[in-house]
Amino acid sequence: LHLVMPRNASVEEAHRMCDHLEQDIEAKLPHSIVTIHVEPDSKKGD
Repeated sequence: LHLVMPRNASVEEAHRMCDHLEQDIEAKLPHSIVTIHVEPDSKKGD
């Protein structure tokens, strides 16, 4: 999964978002293996 986060998001916020997404996906697809790649939004500002 490719996740784009706002540029002003902290590493902690991005990590928390990834944890929630992984849990939600694994709850719906129990035998899945989830890998999330996080990148900052390409737009400047918020």
